[in-house]
Amino acid sequence: MDRNQLKGRTGDAANALLAAIGYNFRRLIAWITLLWATIQSLFQDNKKTQFARNQRSSRTTSDFLS
Repeated sequence: MDRNQLKGRTGDAANALLAAIGYNFRRLIAWITLLWATIQSLFQDNKKTQFARNQRSSRTTSDFLS
């Protein structure tokens, strides 16, 4: 932590509290970013799987015979 610019004991307490809030906020943002990336990858995988299923189901018997 840098030098405390707030005055007195109240300033010391506020500085420690604000530093803790900033630290936890960074952790929360990192967690939300990871969660969002996980959700996006799940939807991407689901779209690919659904596309493959649609491709398989659109084939007709003549496609298999030729």
